[in-house]
Amino acid sequence: MANHWSGLNEAQKHHWLKLAAGFPSLAPQEQEWLLARLSDWASLSAQQRSQARLNYAATSTLPPDSKRAKWQAYQALSEAQRQRLAERAAAPRTSGAAPAVRPASKRLAKVPAASNMPAALPNPPKIPRPDSTHVPQALPVPAPVIATPVPAPAVVETRPVETPSATPTALPALPLEEPAAPQEPPPMSGSAPPLHPPQ
Repeated sequence: MANHWSGLNEAQKHHWLKLAAGFPSLAPQEQEWLLARLSDWASLSAQQRSQARLNYAATSTLPPDSKRAKWQAYQALSEAQRQRLAERAAAPRTSGAAPAVRPASKRLAKVPAASNMPAALPNPPKIPRPDSTHVPQALPVPAPVIATPVPAPAVVETRPVETPSATPTALPALPLEEPAAPQEPPPMSGSAPPLHPPQ
């Protein structure tokens, strides 16, 4: 248990401390029984422990007389029958999701039949209003929708529209000038020498 202590939550630690505190006050025979049960529990896999918890939750709702009768019936089985029962319970089952702790209720609400509805109505409503004087009535059946043909779009002929367009014209030639001589940059103020020596 010391190896698993750090993995327990507070509720589990409290439970184990409570068990340990009451252990010295038990009779020697009860102490042996409790130690045997604890070692059996420790030897179970996580899946087997989960199944044991589910079984406990399912049997805790049974009345005490029914539990006692089932236990006595189990005790009356032969060793071979118990072995077959254990093998059948241990057989792997295909499951998609985690099983519920409590079985789902099998009681479903009964829906009253709509006996006074016209037969032409395909699926009349069956749930009456909360007031007891209400008699279900048939819902109005909507009129069938008839598809009307969509007229083709009207074609209107018009006179062609003249669009203005540009006509290309030649531009006058630019006068040719001789290239100007390169000008020297103005002298810079300061002591820095010019970047290019004068030519």
